[in-house]
Amino acid sequence: MPLCASKGETMPTLFWDIETRSGANLRDCGAYVYAIDPTTEPLCLLYAVDDNEPQLWLPADPPPAEFTCVAADPESWKLVAHNYDFERAMLENMLVPRFRFPLISHHVQHCTQRLALANAYPAELDLLAQALGLPYRKDPVARKAMLAVSRPKANRKRKATTIPIWDEDPEKLNLLYERCRLDVITTRAV
Repeated sequence: MPLCASKGETMPTLFWDIETRSGANLRDCGAYVYAIDPTTEPLCLLYAVDDNEPQLWLPADPPPAEFTCVAADPESWKLVAHNYDFERAMLENMLVPRFRFPLISHHVQHCTQRLALANAYPAELDLLAQALGLPYRKDPVARKAMLAVSRPKANRKRKATTIPIWDEDPEKLNLLYERCRLDVITTRAV
């Protein structure tokens, strides 16, 4: 059962991070074009309410109930991500229409990256954690795994379309999930 806020309790915060794969190059096209590209798919989403343990969502799962709680009563919640523009683009253009996530009001979504930049800190989460003296560091092996599973390893032509071929190595995916989990924990600490 989700931890939904009730009147009189402190406002809970939902921290979240999504990892995706796509034939589109995020750096070349930006978050919005990347999110609407037909090859873009979620690999996982990790989320945590307040200090609770991060939870893993996979595309075969129903949307997490906590997101429904936020959408149903946005004035009682904060939704926090690092680089909110990316997460928002994925939510609105991929998770809502294709995976039946609820739409969440913009005014309850907060961005730790914007907060960092407004205070002259680094934008990149790992560098921000270092600058703040937090103990969290990204694993270079997990980064390599993330890059391997998030980009096509090859393309196959079928008539007028190009179909990406993905690396779906379970060990690499598990490293990706752990990387995403650490991002949620680090975002919460920021």
